Amino acid sequence: MGSTFPEEPAIIAEAARLLAAGRLVVLPTDTVYGLCAAPWDASAVERMYEAKGRVPGKPIPLLVSSIDAAEDFAELDDAERKLAASCWPGPLTIVVRVRYGFESRALAGGRTAGIRMPDHFLARAVIERAGGVLAVTSANRSMEANSRTVDEARADLGDMVDLYVDGGQSAGSMASTVVAIEAGRLVIVREGPLSREELETALAG
Repeated sequence: MGSTFPEEPAIIAEAARLLAAGRLVVLPTDTVYGLCAAPWDASAVERMYEAKGRVPGKPIPLLVSSIDAAEDFAELDDAERKLAASCWPGPLTIVVRVRYGFESRALAGGRTAGIRMPDHFLARAVIERAGGVLAVTSANRSMEANSRTVDEARADLGDMVDLYVDGGQSAGSMASTVVAIEAGRLVIVREGPLSREELETALAG
């Protein structure tokens, strides 16, 4: 349960090793600090819910290392693929259907997932090393302020986390914009750094 300003190869390997072993890791991202677990490890994801005090029926987003990694488990239509190609890596989460056969406690029993590729080299490197996808939610107690430093994350989550990676203060101050495409229309599920105008422009491009 350490705090490390990363020497990149070593911390990437250690974070991936712990995640593969079913442990929880806090990483810096381009938005706010994230609490991470392997999505296929039900007990690890359950500990995420416990650490955050998250409502059991509320899904946990998935972060990916690339669009190809997303398409390994998600069914992206043309509009969703266009948004991803234009806005990733970046602060955009897209709610998509997951492929038959992909199972994760992070889905909370549903068949959709909010997916995003972060614009942070270390986060993406860990995700890639861990298999291309991680369950990741903001590293804070539910209903509390997002953590912008590793100390804020540690104050909220304490010993529930096995590794805290210190990447300095996060560049962002808010969680990502969350969108869905419904009947061909863009729906803003959660306001965030990207505006509707920016997203409509991306879809029209």
